[in-house]
Amino acid sequence: MISRYSFTALLLLILGLHSDPARALCWTTPENLYATVGNMNFSVTAPLPIPIGGLLVDRRVNFVSEPTLICNTRSTVRLVAANEGGLVPGNGPGRYLTSIPGVELEIGFGYTPDTVISMHTGWETTLNVWQTVSAPRTIIMRMIRTGSHVARAGHVDIVGYTAQLRDGANVIQTFEINGRFTFSQDVLLMSCTADRRETTVPMGTTSIASLRAGNSPVRSYALDIGCEGGAPDAPPPVKISFVGDTTPDGILRLSDLPGSASGVGIAVTSADAKPLPFSDRSRALDLTWLEKVNGIDHYRFEGRAQYVSIPGAGEPKAGRADAVMTYVLDYN
Repeated sequence: MISRYSFTALLLLILGLHSDPARALCWTTPENLYATVGNMNFSVTAPLPIPIGGLLVDRRVNFVSEPTLICNTRSTVRLVAANEGGLVPGNGPGRYLTSIPGVELEIGFGYTPDTVISMHTGWETTLNVWQTVSAPRTIIMRMIRTGSHVARAGHVDIVGYTAQLRDGANVIQTFEINGRFTFSQDVLLMSCTADRRETTVPMGTTSIASLRAGNSPVRSYALDIGCEGGAPDAPPPVKISFVGDTTPDGILRLSDLPGSASGVGIAVTSADAKPLPFSDRSRALDLTWLEKVNGIDHYRFEGRAQYVSIPGAGEPKAGRADAVMTYVLDYN
């Protein structure tokens, strides 16, 4: 009988530890955490280059030191966007569109007092009975580059953004963001585009005799480029290099088309007879700045093209003589 009563008392004690009616299924220590973020400035200081998709700038707000999460029964805990504060979802987890050209906002949460994002809204995990894990303690806000042109300034207004850590309907932890988040950058994140997608240089007809004599006609051409986002007081440098099928001495080979000529190539240079840098951006040439109109800097590259005999390729033979090269622009 004594052993039976002892067993009953022990069983009641264990049940009592697991069935506190005043306690929610899951909670944090400290309890009832509520964190708020207000107005904040984001100024880009990251080293260039910042590729599209790269981080422009981030800010963090840390709260209670190392809060922990615990559940008194096996539970699934989720981080839910209870109110997105008027933000429109963007291109990825925790990402939101903004009115700032070339910029999206990312909102994430972390376990440590740095800017490492451990989770976004939509995150979930399952905890076993009395399992203790770290709870998020940091709100991290990032500005992400999404376009070639990034505005020099702008802002994002957020009203009532609320993320909650929940088990079911039970709210364990709340994060709230309200205010104006101002963005600025002075690192000249420009975008440059060509006035024409393709430029055709009419080479005309050249005789075999002219090729042999090295006096085939020289054809001039120009590439016009417009760049947006440069400094208002001084045009930033823009450089150009080229990609194409060339001989070792830089002569552009003809396209391999039916009826093409042979033993012939195209010598391409800048207007002042400098050889074009093919597949070597370290030797890129400067574009000439022309003017600034309505906030757009206009640049030009002027070049020359001439049919020539390719040394060691045999006697030139007549035929079609087309070639293609691609140019690459380098700017911030």
